[in-house]
Amino acid sequence: MSFLGRVLSSDTSHKLTFAELEENEQDLLKLTRWLRKIQYRDFFPSHASTLAQEHLAQCRQALATFTAAVYEQEGLPQPSTEEAAQIRRGEVEEGKEPETW
Repeated sequence: MSFLGRVLSSDTSHKLTFAELEENEQDLLKLTRWLRKIQYRDFFPSHASTLAQEHLAQCRQALATFTAAVYEQEGLPQPSTEEAAQIRRGEVEEGKEPETW
């Protein structure tokens, strides 16, 4: 199953846990790194590159929505706007968690 499919199915199947959130965050980081490596080596960008970037943006948005649902279910305040933006942009580094997590 694709990342986007997993995040959406986790949301609808009520797997709204921090463990699931962390796993999804790690998977998104891997996808982001892979795409950056491919783009770095791609001397002749094509339409597929643009589609991959758009799909990754959809994945980031789905993860942000999933994150909000997890926090809401746990009765915790939502991550700050800046932290949520970092998640969407894929800027949360491995081993460096946002302050509220």
